[in-house]
Amino acid sequence: MNTEQFSNEWDILVNAYIPDGLMFDEYEKSLWLTRSQEITVSRLYQEFERNEMAREILAPLIRTFVANEEYEGTVINPLYPASDNSHFYQLPIDLWLIVYEEAVLDSKDKCLKNKRVSVAPTTHDKLTKILGNPFKGPNENRALRLNLDNNVVEILTKYDLKRYFVRYIKKLNPIILTDLSDTYNMQTVSLFGDLTGTRGEVKTRTECELHESIHHDILELAVQMAIQSRRNNVTQQIQQTQENNQ
Repeated sequence: MNTEQFSNEWDILVNAYIPDGLMFDEYEKSLWLTRSQEITVSRLYQEFERNEMAREILAPLIRTFVANEEYEGTVINPLYPASDNSHFYQLPIDLWLIVYEEAVLDSKDKCLKNKRVSVAPTTHDKLTKILGNPFKGPNENRALRLNLDNNVVEILTKYDLKRYFVRYIKKLNPIILTDLSDTYNMQTVSLFGDLTGTRGEVKTRTECELHESIHHDILELAVQMAIQSRRNNVTQQIQQTQENNQ
């Protein structure tokens, strides 16, 4: 569906749920469609390895990032690295969900030089325990990843690294059904949030990047969330009024 079809079918679906009429403007529709799109992709990501349809739908969003020793040198290392053999990489700004990652070792040992090893994500609160465990810490078959701020990752290894490879799902741009003027955006942003994409704030009409086969699922979830939110707001207003009158 294009943006016009999204908007028209939104109205039809809302009227099917609530025949007496419930109105949503184009900004509200865009916001809920964008949120639904994010939830849908997150769910498909959970099924990525087990579901062929999920892989087909997400395939156009997959990107590749490769960093070598020279690239690593462009990142300012933190004052206190988590290990004596940490490597820091600035990931692409559009990276959202990692599908696959690996590291290539660099060692004087011929058996280890250019060896490709898996990279396991971990968290700071578990790191001390993991590093003290020879079966879970970095070794000749595994490196560890810590996520830092500003899209920087710290890769912990037992050996030097020659290359770091990531395959990921990129961030999607929002679904925006109509061009949003500064005035219109300023009036609604405080109530409903903001619409931003990989290029920053987006105000122009923007089509859905996902395959058409998933458009109706995105639309239906968006409408359901919008109606539920509107009902919750009405309930809260009624309760507040009753409390004020007591």
